[in-house]
Amino acid sequence: MSRILKRPMFRRGGSSNEGIMTGLVDRKKYNLGSPFDEKRTAADVEAITGAMDKYAALPKTTVPLGQVGLNLISGRYAGDGLLKNIAGSAQDPYAAFTKADDVRNMALAKRKAAAVSTSLGQQIAERNALKKAKAELAKSAKEDIKFRIKQEDDLLKLYKNDKSVQNFAESSVQLKKMLSALEQNTGAGDVAAIFAFMKTLDPNSVVRESEFEVAEGTGGAKLLSFEKAHQFWQKLKTGERLTDREKENFRNAAIGFYQADQSSIDNIRSSFENIITDRGLNKANVFVDNDIRPFNIETKVTAPVPDVVGGEVKQTFDVPPGTKLVDYMDGFYYFELPDGRRFRTKGLK
Repeated sequence: MSRILKRPMFRRGGSSNEGIMTGLVDRKKYNLGSPFDEKRTAADVEAITGAMDKYAALPKTTVPLGQVGLNLISGRYAGDGLLKNIAGSAQDPYAAFTKADDVRNMALAKRKAAAVSTSLGQQIAERNALKKAKAELAKSAKEDIKFRIKQEDDLLKLYKNDKSVQNFAESSVQLKKMLSALEQNTGAGDVAAIFAFMKTLDPNSVVRESEFEVAEGTGGAKLLSFEKAHQFWQKLKTGERLTDREKENFRNAAIGFYQADQSSIDNIRSSFENIITDRGLNKANVFVDNDIRPFNIETKVTAPVPDVVGGEVKQTFDVPPGTKLVDYMDGFYYFELPDGRRFRTKGLK
């Protein structure tokens, strides 16, 4: 027994990678960042070695007491006293036992090592398969994004090539300039506002000191407003100023005409909406036309909401077609939804 306890595998301290433990390494601290699942590995090893023990068990080793008895009977060591006789008779059988036991333990260690290798190999294979699947998914997502971008670009080109869209985009720019200029409360601001007003009515117009030219088809109320604005513009060039009432009239007129333009642009957009929705595209990447209306707004629900601190929650919803610009004041645009509710946005969209 003392010989058994002296084997390297039973020594205290240091590494025991000797004897039947040769080739096995000390346990790593995989819990500090191991790429493998220790619990799964342990369970796999237990299952594999258990199955091998059940269906391909290694013969157990025992001390050949029969051979010890035969040696005692033979009297080979009888002349050396009782203890020496027993020790001598057991020496060779015990040596054979320890040799066989070492062989068995080595076989068990190899089985366990093979089980560990099988478990880790499976985990590596699964990890590589997952990595490959993620890479393929990322590649597919990237290709899908590229395809979406191309579709959006194609629709954008088609949309922007529409002459009405081009005019609306320029009218939107000029309306912003006009509304901002009216709030400057200066002579130069008044001149700029009236000039922008005329450009809002007809982006393709040519305005000169004594005359103006408008695009073919510009008539009715727009033409009358254009003529009136040109008259005001000529007066303002001499140093006159717009009264508050006149500013309000021009602002209301510009917004009124712009509402009609927004309705027209909504009709044009409707022909693209189904395509955009069916293909899962982003309409904000297609309807690039300087429209003052935002595509979506964020609002707060002030009614008590369960599990919400303060009883408020933010919600975002798309601004529907038919929404109109109804006013501009102190740097804020005021809009009205088709159902009559109103909201405002600050500054440019």
